[in-house]
Amino acid sequence: MINPNGQEKFIGSKENGNISTATACISKEGKKSELRELKTQLKHGLQMCKMKDMTQIGERMKRTEERIQQYYDENRVNEAEQETTYLNELKQLKVLSEEISLKITVFFSKAIDQLNLSELENRLKYGLEKCKIKDVIELTERIKRTERRIDEYEDQDRRDEVEQEMNYLRDLEKLQRIVKEIFFRKSNETTSINNDNTLSQKISVGEIISHEERENVENLLEDLVHIPCCAEKTIMELLADFQQRLLGDSRVDKTFDSTFLKLQTLKDQIYNEELISETLRTYLQDLNRTVNNEDCSSTDKNIILLVGATGSGKSTTIQFLAGAKMKDTLIEIAPGKFVKHIATDGPVKNAQLSCVKTNPLSTSETRYILPVTVQLKHIFGDHETGEIILCDASGFDNTEGSEFEIANSVGLAEALRSCKSIKILALSSYRSLGDNGEGIHKLVHILANIISDIEHRLYVIVFLNKEKGEDTSPNSMLHGFTKFAPTNNIHEMLIDIKSSTSDVNSDLRLDNTFIAVLNDMIDKTRDTTDIIDLVHGDPKILIKKLKKLEGIRYPSEVFRFSISQNTKHTI
Repeated sequence: MINPNGQEKFIGSKENGNISTATACISKEGKKSELRELKTQLKHGLQMCKMKDMTQIGERMKRTEERIQQYYDENRVNEAEQETTYLNELKQLKVLSEEISLKITVFFSKAIDQLNLSELENRLKYGLEKCKIKDVIELTERIKRTERRIDEYEDQDRRDEVEQEMNYLRDLEKLQRIVKEIFFRKSNETTSINNDNTLSQKISVGEIISHEERENVENLLEDLVHIPCCAEKTIMELLADFQQRLLGDSRVDKTFDSTFLKLQTLKDQIYNEELISETLRTYLQDLNRTVNNEDCSSTDKNIILLVGATGSGKSTTIQFLAGAKMKDTLIEIAPGKFVKHIATDGPVKNAQLSCVKTNPLSTSETRYILPVTVQLKHIFGDHETGEIILCDASGFDNTEGSEFEIANSVGLAEALRSCKSIKILALSSYRSLGDNGEGIHKLVHILANIISDIEHRLYVIVFLNKEKGEDTSPNSMLHGFTKFAPTNNIHEMLIDIKSSTSDVNSDLRLDNTFIAVLNDMIDKTRDTTDIIDLVHGDPKILIKKLKKLEGIRYPSEVFRFSISQNTKHTI
């Protein structure tokens, strides 16, 4: 480095004190003040080296070593020796950083159960300050966000950032263990003095509630021992099982078979005791559906969301993509009156498809967001690894009524916000197209309602596609068309719809969101159109295109609660 007088100056000079001298004192048992002093020395060393943090030191050392070799090759010994001195100082700076990290680790390494309550609270306070956390209630969410960042950096092969976030995650998890230990100690103290004292407000209220709920479940299970076998007892046992799972109790049998057997027992008991009714039958179906989908929850997963109006073929498309063989059938909906319907042909291999129902009429069969996991080896062959998760959301403008639509929309919004990333397969059906493109209108408004600022997101995608001159630019949405004939020119249909509506309707012409989504559909169908042949088509073609999509990250910032205009009028 160059001092103001233009002379070479290193951080190990007498004026600044050699770093190796500073590191020597680290082995001594010190207090937090010594740790703070070492951090100050490290900060000063970084400033002298004109580095922001230690993440740059590896590259700096590499460049210095290259200069040393160049100087020796040019027989410039003095310059090579100066660079060697500088390299040694960088190495000592690295040693100082590693020793500080070690000292911090030692500070935290003492077994938690060997610390008294005061030491635990001091360690918690120090850790919260270090991680820049104001309250322990933020810990769980901070851990989740950090894990998501790690996954994102790993996908991008950013190893330095992964290592940095992993270190941060370890600190957070240590703090979480300390919080639990403090709660355990204080709860014991509280019990011993007849609950006269309250726990510190810094400790999560949720921990206290969980403790009380565990006691309630244990009391319930003790009482159930004395009740003879009946439907009521089985219901209470299921409630206890579900509550124990929510509380994270490792003692409960979490296997699918155990829950399924209890549900089957309950169903038999209800029939034998003549308690069955249409309402109970619906509840049992919903409960079975929920349990069947427990292991493929969409939480913190990369999913593909099928969006479309009721009757657009979302459920049928999921059956098709999951590898089910499909066929054309005729369904009698009234005496002597038949309608065409696409249904599964024979047994399906994917058990999760048993929860996916279809209907020949344009009525909604899906009442919840249903994740269906598709193992790609079952579609492409054993050489293919990985999986995709398809989510069939409840039909918008739900035919079950406003109450169902509101409940479904709330559940959908919450489920989407908890996903890791979301790709969209937007479906339009020829059957629901209408004379003036009402089906397209409905799809456009669904997309605009559930995705905030969609017009800006689509403009960016279109702009990138045109600038790069290719179709491989990041894109989160694919438009699929069901029940269309191969000869249908969908691109021309969309242009006609725009001409017959937005170009003549001043209200629609001023609706920037509607125009943006419609233009996006027109642009993406210009060269190729994804007409989905559910009976004779090959799911591999569509799955390959879906895999190439770039999922929408941080869905909680993008997706929002939405209900149809009819439901708004009802409210």
